[in-house]
Amino acid sequence: MEALEQVVDLCEQEDADLLLITGDLFDANVDLEDLKTDLRPLFSENSFQTLVIPGNHDKSAFRQEDYFGEDLEVLQDKPYSQKIIEDLNIVAVPYTNKAFPELVETLSEALEEDKENILMIHCTLAGATGGFGEESEYLPVKPSELVQTGYDYVLAGHIHSSATRKTFGNTVFAYSGSPVSISSNETGKREAWLLETGEGLETKELDTEYYLREKKEVLPGEEDEVTEEIRQDLKDKDLDKASVIVEVEGFTEEKVEEFSEEVQDRVEGLGPADVDVEVLGLESASSVMDSEIYREFRRKMEEKDFGNPDLVEKKFLRGLSRYER
Repeated sequence: MEALEQVVDLCEQEDADLLLITGDLFDANVDLEDLKTDLRPLFSENSFQTLVIPGNHDKSAFRQEDYFGEDLEVLQDKPYSQKIIEDLNIVAVPYTNKAFPELVETLSEALEEDKENILMIHCTLAGATGGFGEESEYLPVKPSELVQTGYDYVLAGHIHSSATRKTFGNTVFAYSGSPVSISSNETGKREAWLLETGEGLETKELDTEYYLREKKEVLPGEEDEVTEEIRQDLKDKDLDKASVIVEVEGFTEEKVEEFSEEVQDRVEGLGPADVDVEVLGLESASSVMDSEIYREFRRKMEEKDFGNPDLVEKKFLRGLSRYER
């Protein structure tokens, strides 16, 4: 709710005419009964109108008798709803069991030549990777199919990771990502897209809760150096709303638990909302020193005359660490 309030405030600050929510306003259909009363004042007496389409999470949440506020309209006609507002032609595809190729011709027929054409849709961009969170693939759409529809902008929901923009031919495709991180796969500050007709898209940062992931590799003797690198990487970032996940892999001469606590202390001192140090890929150096492969490596090293044996050993341990993982 706090994230949604921020989005509404952003619309007011930017003097927006429309707020488009492209699916999954509710995380589950049953959430409607608990939340609709709280939504009514949020979507009333605004200077802008809000248009919403159902997504795969809330496909059955919206009923004709439900009222969400005087400024909110749910677009759920099949196969699409159409709204013409001044110089905009907005075509909205609610949750559907159809495959996207079945919709291409129909959506193309809804274009208006003298207006900017916007397609609201909840879908998976075919070939997109990462950031799904717990999402499964829903309504896969190929870039070539988007180009066929002929829309200027395709504003999409479903993928949570972060604000993403891609251009296919004359069509601009954009995901806003989730306005607040709801899984640790959704890393980085959250954003919303601002579309200025005739000008294009730009992102606006939201001050909402998010995950930040930091990955480091450590070898024996590098513990202090790596810990300081982590601190330096994070010290200039605004961590007030961040849940920081530090992943450390490799080998350490210290006890794994003690090293983890040291990293945690360094990061917590920078003021993040939460810190989680993951050391599942970190092992005690003694485990590798006692291994047959390391003893064989040492025998080979003694047979050779390297000018920089310490560097060679570090490279070997780094490679062994990655091989073990």
